[in-house]
Amino acid sequence: MAFYKIPIEKSINMTIPFITLTHAFGRIGCFCGGCCYGTPTTSIFGIKFPDGSPAVLKYGHDAYIHPVQLYESISLFLITIIILRVKEEYRFALYAMFYGILRFVIEYVRGDFRGQIFEIKIISPSQFLCISIVLIGYLMLLHKLKKANNPI
Repeated sequence: MAFYKIPIEKSINMTIPFITLTHAFGRIGCFCGGCCYGTPTTSIFGIKFPDGSPAVLKYGHDAYIHPVQLYESISLFLITIIILRVKEEYRFALYAMFYGILRFVIEYVRGDFRGQIFEIKIISPSQFLCISIVLIGYLMLLHKLKKANNPI
């Protein structure tokens, strides 16, 4: 399938590094804006958000909060480096797998409410979606590897 005579799959694989970089910088914007904050922590990574920020309004001005936006941003920069080092045809599948796993883990230290699915409180809606994304990426990668019969 092609759009303007450019194969869609090739276009996605070519642009995914730029998308991950944009996403990484977007998370820095979330950090600066104070949204998408984490849960309180006593670890060395905890930070105090400024008065009036959503995290302070929820947890108080003395709380040290996981800077999940920075965790995600740094991880997205690393994902970008990794996917730039693999064959282009595998980039989207690997991105889907890496980002799905990353986001699934980060959800455990997110402090803002993101809803729930069918009264299920074990995992968040984002984690449910992450499982699907990882599975899709894994199946895509398996298909590509089987089709090409060569390693990454």
